[in-house]
Amino acid sequence: DWNPDTTARALRNSQSLVSPAPGELNAPRGLVFFKSIFDPIWSPEDLVSLEESPFPWILLILSPFERFYEFEQAFRELSSGLSRLIVWHPDIPTLDETGQLRKLAAERYDLELNRPPKATSAEKEGWNKARLEAGEILQSLYVQRGRLMTASVQFSVGDEIKKQRLSGFIAGHLVFLQDAFEAGLAGSGLPQAGVVARDLESEKQWLHWAALLAGRDAIRDSNPDEAKKQVIDWWIHVESAGLAGGLVDLPDSLLTIQFWDYVKSFGTYLELLRPAMIRLREGDQTFEETMAQVARSFNLEEDRLQIWKQSLENLRGFIRWVSGFERACNYLYSAVPTGQQALERIRSQLLASLDRPEHFLEALNRDTFEQRFLQFKKGYVDYYCRVHDSALHIAGREGKTESKLDHAALRNLEMLSNLPFADKNYLNRVRIIGKWVEANQCDFPVLEILESYPRCYCSFNPAGNTHLRESVTQMNAIVQDGVQYFRNILRRCKTRVIQGLKTMNVDDLHARQIAALLSQRRMVLLEPRTVEILNRIIQKNSKSFQAQVRSLR
Repeated sequence: DWNPDTTARALRNSQSLVSPAPGELNAPRGLVFFKSIFDPIWSPEDLVSLEESPFPWILLILSPFERFYEFEQAFRELSSGLSRLIVWHPDIPTLDETGQLRKLAAERYDLELNRPPKATSAEKEGWNKARLEAGEILQSLYVQRGRLMTASVQFSVGDEIKKQRLSGFIAGHLVFLQDAFEAGLAGSGLPQAGVVARDLESEKQWLHWAALLAGRDAIRDSNPDEAKKQVIDWWIHVESAGLAGGLVDLPDSLLTIQFWDYVKSFGTYLELLRPAMIRLREGDQTFEETMAQVARSFNLEEDRLQIWKQSLENLRGFIRWVSGFERACNYLYSAVPTGQQALERIRSQLLASLDRPEHFLEALNRDTFEQRFLQFKKGYVDYYCRVHDSALHIAGREGKTESKLDHAALRNLEMLSNLPFADKNYLNRVRIIGKWVEANQCDFPVLEILESYPRCYCSFNPAGNTHLRESVTQMNAIVQDGVQYFRNILRRCKTRVIQGLKTMNVDDLHARQIAALLSQRRMVLLEPRTVEILNRIIQKNSKSFQAQVRSLR
């Protein structure tokens, strides 16, 4: 497609060729330069000479064996220092690719050196095979993995070329520079004053593109000075939204290939617009020149600009939303399993949506995520508070509805343990367990905490704190066993107790409490006076009571 001079002498003696862009035979010729690894990088003086040259575009093709580790920054500065320059940056070959290329180069050298006047069919076949293998490697290095670098942007050839032919793809970028050169845009090397793009000559067209760019229809009926102010104002808003610097710092959960594929075109056009917007704002470029550059950046396609503007709005809304999104992600990841089927289904759906962060660039998908997250959060908070209170408010003070301990039975045990010859082992065991349970109670404002973090500061986990509830169950069982122990002793001395009550002429209230204690019926709450009466009866019949105590041990 280049139609260069490909004679052996030309190939040996020249590293550059002057040619029109591929497929543009009647177009002005540009310069293609193949840089050897032994060539120095172009100096500032070289760039000045090239800037003053008549070439509408310059394509610098680097070698895969260039010392990129040493000169990478220099190549970036080189591409940014000359507006008509495109640097074709291949990828660094792997060790296997390097060995294969060297082997093929050696075979080619041998064929050239020892070639007889007429090559045999086997030699031709070997040479063609070597060329094919080398071509596949170079295709990978330059096209599939290579990059193009210009003054305003750099991008992957493989990502951008899609189904285009390589010649057409390269030609498109070269023609873009050629048109800018002919239009006299900033940095083109031609006088700029009063020169405008050939297909955007009328003021009406400038205003139309300004209206499209800024999204303000009123610009079409204004004048260039007013339009310039509104375009600059639009750019200031882009900068204030954090978009002018490219993509903002994003959480790791968004750094996926799919997300990058969606937004990279946005970044490419932004890089193309930024220099023009800055020059317009600084007064280094006219409004007409800027609008011409804007139009050509979008290939004179209004639909392409509109699509880009929509991506701009999507990103603007996304950037405002992303901090809350990150907090929601952290909440989901930190929330404990609930075992609630409906709640866990919502959580699974939310977590699955995190694998497709590019979907959140659309406002509808962001709203859907927020609604589902709030639904999950409400259900989760209700569940966590319920099980938290059930587990950690289980031994509260008597009278509290959240208390799971039988305080009435415990008080009866405490009073019965004060009887003479009483076995205090039951009460002591209850107190030991009670101290441990009390130490694990939580008084943090759990509802307030769950608003921003999915766990209480006490680190409560529903799956790991069941031992607290089991401990209170154990306490209640010990209390019941202890009360039953004392009732058994008193029942064995029932006759002496009844005689003592008659002798002491006890009132009906306390007599009924003692009667309930001696019976098989449900216990009633004992009063201190009742225990005093029993103490006096036991002291008068101490030997009988001691015998019963020993028999129950």
